Amino acid sequence: MKTIRDVNVKNKVVLVRVDFNVPIEDGAITSDLRVRACLPTLDYLREHGAKKIILISHLGRPEGRDKTLSLKLVAELLDRLIGNVAFVSDVSGPDVESAVRKVKNGGILVLENLRFYAGEEKNSEDFICEIIDSTKAQIFVQDGFAVVHRAHASTSAIAKHLPVYAGLLLEKEITNLEKVMRRPEHPCVLSIGGAIDLVGWRIKKLWVARLLRMGIARNLGMCTWRKILTRTRKVINLMWVRWQ
Repeated sequence: MKTIRDVNVKNKVVLVRVDFNVPIEDGAITSDLRVRACLPTLDYLREHGAKKIILISHLGRPEGRDKTLSLKLVAELLDRLIGNVAFVSDVSGPDVESAVRKVKNGGILVLENLRFYAGEEKNSEDFICEIIDSTKAQIFVQDGFAVVHRAHASTSAIAKHLPVYAGLLLEKEITNLEKVMRRPEHPCVLSIGGAIDLVGWRIKKLWVARLLRMGIARNLGMCTWRKILTRTRKVINLMWVRWQ
């Protein structure tokens, strides 16, 4: 896996996919954890001479434009944290082109919520090409670990149009995941989370049972895992009933 350490970013316009899907209540961000998590990548790009840094992300699950889910709030938070951060309420077109021109060396520009546009979740190449053309991006950095599994324009289609490198956060997450998968410290507990819908939960129910079987069989023996798994299935089935 190539990371930003493997490319010369000096004087380059770098497009970075971050995960700014932060919790918001009553118009205020209640946790800045995800914003702070991307700072090492942004600091690295600045320290190594990136000309301009363009950030793209989604926030929530809007149906069209929703002012309460604008990334302007996140951009303002980021500006307070590291400074020299601007925001533009679009992802492509004349307003974005103008905003990019105004960004000073080492400056950061946050584009509007990607999910305000249908092209993002449709994995549209036209949509992502418009972003690339408007920002004049030369390098793409993927630093949104929570979204890399999605076949969206900012995670999938973009890889066909720009050289792709992992950010420091993505590298860290993958390193930790590989460590747990290959060299886990025992005792080891697996916790599975994320948004759950009825179809997704049915799938997760099968995988939870499978993972429990694999883990318990390895650590406690076949006889013990059968007893535990029987009880676990009852709990999982009870949760499934409640979700229906």
